[in-house]
Amino acid sequence: EIQTFWDNMWQMINPFAVGHHVNHPPKGVQPNVYTAPFEYDLSQIPSLSVDYVPNRSCMGSDWGRGIFTRVLLNKKQQLSSKIIPAMVIVAARDLCDEELFLNYRFNPHSKLIPKWYNDPDPEESKRRWGRNMQ
Repeated sequence: EIQTFWDNMWQMINPFAVGHHVNHPPKGVQPNVYTAPFEYDLSQIPSLSVDYVPNRSCMGSDWGRGIFTRVLLNKKQQLSSKIIPAMVIVAARDLCDEELFLNYRFNPHSKLIPKWYNDPDPEESKRRWGRNMQ
């Protein structure tokens, strides 16, 4: 399957990049991870670890072509900034051999919410989206 190929390719490039494996919790299950903003200060990261900084610049005249070549071979240009903004996944509690669940926080007022989506925290949605929830 094509998707499995691409997932495996990214895992070979960076085995720590697993965010695409985090799912929304099914009904009755609470999230066990959250996201938090994080900034990588490249001046503080050992050169052997720079390959594992997940974010890369992909914009330019060849955007969309040769992404793996750019990720693997063009580090100096991509990492010209010393601060790289990112999001990290943080465990809400001790985890052991269990699936990771993150509340996707879709806007409950949107007409585009998928049928599988359920809101694990309606009170948080009220605060986040600012309307009365029914």
